[in-house]
Amino acid sequence: MKDAPPLPDLPRERLMTAAQRLFCRYGVQGTGIARVLQEAGVSRKTLYERFRSKDELLHAVLDREGEEWRAWFADGLGRAPGPARDRLLAVFDLLEEWFRSDGFYGCAFINAVAEHDKLAPPVADIVARHRRLTDDILIPVAREAAATDPERLVRELSLLIDGAIVTAMLERSDRPAREARELAALLIEARCP
Repeated sequence: MKDAPPLPDLPRERLMTAAQRLFCRYGVQGTGIARVLQEAGVSRKTLYERFRSKDELLHAVLDREGEEWRAWFADGLGRAPGPARDRLLAVFDLLEEWFRSDGFYGCAFINAVAEHDKLAPPVADIVARHRRLTDDILIPVAREAAATDPERLVRELSLLIDGAIVTAMLERSDRPAREARELAALLIEARCP
């Protein structure tokens, strides 16, 4: 007889869901543990049985946020029609869609870096890993577009992406995605002769 799969840890899931929403909406420093506990409907003891600290909860939230965001991003990019150059520009169409969503409060990784020691692990390591994994989605498309230096093109596009995210967060507008798309078109034209 095959063992049944373990039941999901519902208190852990409630903590993760509450912390993810609150950290993204109000920031890590702006969210006290009492608020996470209240929203999750769990006790402080339950929190510390699942996570040793607020920092450990943050690390788990960032890992989950990154996995979810990259899956959404890769799926959207994979559905984008046309040649590779068009798919690189579709990145900014995806951003525009994200910026219009009710749950857009900026990038959890940009926000985490802004609130923490920029070089201190593990937050810096988690953020760097997210960037590498996101680059791993884009570099093959840049290669397919015949970019002379695909890694450089992706770094430059990342500057536009990050700038659009921060500006959209500050302005509460989707316009930065369209403006960044226009700049990306020039960049792609220059890098993909």
